[in-house]
Amino acid sequence: MQGVNHTAVSSDDVMRLMLEAQGERAVAFDIGGVLLDGGLMSSAGEDAAFLALEERFGIPRAVGAQIWCDLLDASERGEIAEAVVFETLAAAGDDCDPNLIRQTLLDMPRPVSNTVAILETLHERGWRTAAASNHLMGWAAEWRNRFSWFDLLDTVVISSDIGARKPSDEFFAELSRRMGVTGAWFVDDRLENVQGAERSGFRGIWVAPDGMWYPRNTYAISASL
Repeated sequence: MQGVNHTAVSSDDVMRLMLEAQGERAVAFDIGGVLLDGGLMSSAGEDAAFLALEERFGIPRAVGAQIWCDLLDASERGEIAEAVVFETLAAAGDDCDPNLIRQTLLDMPRPVSNTVAILETLHERGWRTAAASNHLMGWAAEWRNRFSWFDLLDTVVISSDIGARKPSDEFFAELSRRMGVTGAWFVDDRLENVQGAERSGFRGIWVAPDGMWYPRNTYAISASL
């Protein structure tokens, strides 16, 4: 965990740190692994996702995982249509419907309750809030329909919509522009994305695989934590 403050704290304590700190009252959350977990929205859920595709649609796990990996960058930058991903997966299975594959994967993620609670609290206190994800714009539209807390987000920045992925400077420049602030907090479960955000002036928080939150070592943690 090079470059990470080794004092791990709970998400509630980090929220208190954010509320007490000086600076912009604004925060951007990653979606996969931060606001939503499970299935292809977290590395821990990927095996279960590809197993489900094998059991339901006859797509061998290794083949499904390779297709997803091969098409991921291009699809998340909007260079290929979302439909291409699911049509390619369907072609590897037993005469299956690409839309059913998509629906199966969409049904797996579940809200991360502690992060959603933080989003709700910060929204109530007048903070500007955003979601910032390397993903497919069509999925974000589905989640807005499924989860009422999506309406608490002032802006949603999805890589396939803007043609740039985290941790690129282009992604974070567009996120700052849409949030209308510089120096917002940024929460992500991938350290390289947190580092990219920091290079663009955000204040980073890394969500580790164990669920603990690590405010980056450039920010003091209150002694009361």
